[in-house]
Amino acid sequence: MANKKDNKMFVYKKSISPLFDMLAAKNLPNKVLENVKKSNKEIQNNFYINELADELHPKKINVQIKKIINEDKETKTYIFENIDKNKMPFFRAGQYVSVVLEIDGVKISRPYSISSSPYDASRKNEIWITVKIVKDGYVSNWMHKNLKVGQKLEISQPEGEFYYDNIRDPKTIIAIAGGSGITPFLSMAKSIVEGSEDFNLLILNGNKKVDNIIFKDEFIELEKKSNGKVKVINVLSEEKKSGYEHGFINLNLIKKYIPENQEYSIWMCGPKAMYKFVMKEIIPLRLRRKFIRVEASNQVGKPSMYEEYKNKGNKRIYNITVRYYDQEITIKADSNDTILTSLHKNKISAQSKCLSGLCSWCRVRVVKGDVFTPHSYDSRRMADEKNKIYYSCCSFPISDLVIEAY
Repeated sequence: MANKKDNKMFVYKKSISPLFDMLAAKNLPNKVLENVKKSNKEIQNNFYINELADELHPKKINVQIKKIINEDKETKTYIFENIDKNKMPFFRAGQYVSVVLEIDGVKISRPYSISSSPYDASRKNEIWITVKIVKDGYVSNWMHKNLKVGQKLEISQPEGEFYYDNIRDPKTIIAIAGGSGITPFLSMAKSIVEGSEDFNLLILNGNKKVDNIIFKDEFIELEKKSNGKVKVINVLSEEKKSGYEHGFINLNLIKKYIPENQEYSIWMCGPKAMYKFVMKEIIPLRLRRKFIRVEASNQVGKPSMYEEYKNKGNKRIYNITVRYYDQEITIKADSNDTILTSLHKNKISAQSKCLSGLCSWCRVRVVKGDVFTPHSYDSRRMADEKNKIYYSCCSFPISDLVIEAY
């Protein structure tokens, strides 16, 4: 509280002349003048709240490969450690990061589900991803052949909405995984055991043979430590073995493990063919739509974008003129490739993240020409449609094009 002496600085009788007002101002204590000088100093640029936002939601994370684990002949786990001053940002089990790679001089981004837990990020400064080789997969094969321990890379902040929310989701989740689609569920299982998540996770894990199962031993240990909250049922489609379910993950198998008199959700992660099959199988369960979730939420029960496009019967080579920063380049584009794939094949480092038509990171503006985006994957806003903005990861050329890439 200001004392009487201080009050002289702020309260004085109104004078009968502006001259007296000026004299009064001149005689104000030096303390007021000092405060005025302080207020004229340069405004502070770095505030704690901004620093905290950058730490929790960095635009990019510079990492180094700390360790590579060979899960099987076709699958590797890469352990990344943060080499910036900040620690790895917190994430929710089930989210993904986009890994930025430079292949033949071109920057290419690919999203991968995180297989580690939030504990590993906050306490160990690590994020793990697990990559299975895709047949004829350009990036997955390159990663397996070229990535080494000690190599430095860039990854995005953790993103995605495939995680548990106790307000939205019931206490029990029936997870259906196919092949490497088990990775986000491994992160969830670890989080349940570590105590950062609290729900029941029953996983129906589909593979062709026993040798194809990844993280088998890890899940056995997690089941033991989970007090019954984590359970894994391995399902083999091409082998019959004691202790394993046989066949495909169909309605009868799902009903066998549905908890009685309990609300539950069905979550899926795996190949799109699995989504399409399972979505038809679970129709008789009459689940509300919000209780059916997949890792790429815009792909529930839909054909792949390539299936929809093939119905157009379009097979041609088109010219795409790309206005890219201060350059203008004309490339050849196969009509069966997405615009993004054509850009990457022609060594244009177009940015991308989710590769499923959700994040809008790969958007381009079509100046001239026609583009086809499968209806099931077209999640553009009205403003994007009005301004002829397309998401290049799920859009195909159906004429010669002039586009602006960002």
